[in-house]
Amino acid sequence: MQLRTQTINLKIDPKTFTRDYLQLLNGIMGVSPRQLEVVIAIYERGSILTTRVRKQVRDDLNFNGFNALNIIIMRLKAKGVLIYENRKLVINPYIVPLEDQLRLVINFVK
Repeated sequence: MQLRTQTINLKIDPKTFTRDYLQLLNGIMGVSPRQLEVVIAIYERGSILTTRVRKQVRDDLNFNGFNALNIIIMRLKAKGVLIYENRKLVINPYIVPLEDQLRLVINFVK
């Protein structure tokens, strides 16, 4: 059976590219809208291990206390979205887009 190729060109806005890209991948990552907001906040800050950054994320996303954010972080780690790299908690590099060179290939298999 020959594989059929379909190309879709998406017009992007550089200002919202990362958010749009992560929303597109969300079907594969399987995270909730709230978890996706945390992923985007982590991406914008580079890491989330420091108390100061966690407080900023809690304030920016209107979390009521530290425990809710910690639970989301724990779930994102379990899904492989967040990993430790050089002793920093970061977004898995396979998820983060390279803005200047992106080609997304999705293979549907049985």
